[in-house]
Amino acid sequence: MIFSYNYQLPVIRSRAPKLNFGVAPTPQVNSGDSKNFANYFVETVSKKSKHTNEAWDFILFASREKEGSEADSRYRVEKFLNKTNRPTALRDLVNSQLENEDLYATASQVLTASNWYRGQDAIAADTAIKEMIDLLNKATTEREIDTIIRNALQKINQTNR
Repeated sequence: MIFSYNYQLPVIRSRAPKLNFGVAPTPQVNSGDSKNFANYFVETVSKKSKHTNEAWDFILFASREKEGSEADSRYRVEKFLNKTNRPTALRDLVNSQLENEDLYATASQVLTASNWYRGQDAIAADTAIKEMIDLLNKATTEREIDTIIRNALQKINQTNR
């Protein structure tokens, strides 16, 4: 069992093509008060791009609702999401993604998801968590486990400054 995001599915499938597995929503401690953690992908344009204006125009075109009809905008967003197999940020597309086996878990939790990290360096926090997991797999005593967790927490807290 792993807790992860649906964008990891292609990696899992490429590394273990014969693995028979399923995807399910994150189990909840209190089903009446669901808590889920989001992971965001934000479109950006490099300052070094030779065509920054055109790239920004495309991003705006692909995400804008006011260009053309609302149906045109929704069609563009839906087409992008279908091609990339990414979960939607648009409430009115959630139900259509509930029918997709790979997106069901994410789509069913998108309205209760929030960002757990509020610091300044998400990459450093992510690295601290990965290092903690690797070290915990090798830990042999409860004292060692406590130290590993405390050190990871300290590293994450340092990124909040």
